[in-house]
Amino acid sequence: HAEANPGLWQQELWLLAQGTRTQFRVRSAMLLANAGQPSASWREQAIARLRQTVPDGSAQGLLLALSLGLQQAVGPSDWQSLSALGLSHAVVISGLHIQVWAWISAAACSGLWRRSSRACAWCPAPLAGAWAGAACACAYAWLSGWGLPAQRTVLMMALLVISQTGARAWSPA
Repeated sequence: HAEANPGLWQQELWLLAQGTRTQFRVRSAMLLANAGQPSASWREQAIARLRQTVPDGSAQGLLLALSLGLQQAVGPSDWQSLSALGLSHAVVISGLHIQVWAWISAAACSGLWRRSSRACAWCPAPLAGAWAGAACACAYAWLSGWGLPAQRTVLMMALLVISQTGARAWSPA
């Protein structure tokens, strides 16, 4: 900033000389607290619908955790049972859950896309399926709370689909 405005004190240079490499300011904690979170109304509506549909507490908690990432809905006794069976990791929405959802939606879209010769002439069915799968994975990750594993999975899927779209050579490794 100081180089753009001659005669001003060079705070950045002084901070660098003091050993400070980065500096930031929190302007609004409220904005940061809600950053990246899905729309509360959509998520709350989905939670309310599931609670009305499945009145049983144990099954309801597992369904809410598996579908919407609401882990606090699983009761302590259910957590103990899942831990004893070695299945507690399956209740937490992870990258694998999002990938499975993407694969299913990509296969469905690709299968439907193949039925239209006009659509296939515009875009190949595997590529259309890949984009649909990435979009559905992004939507599911957002609806499930947009946790860090979900963000990483969506980012890697997007990079893969972009590389496929650009016809870049890539290896599974």
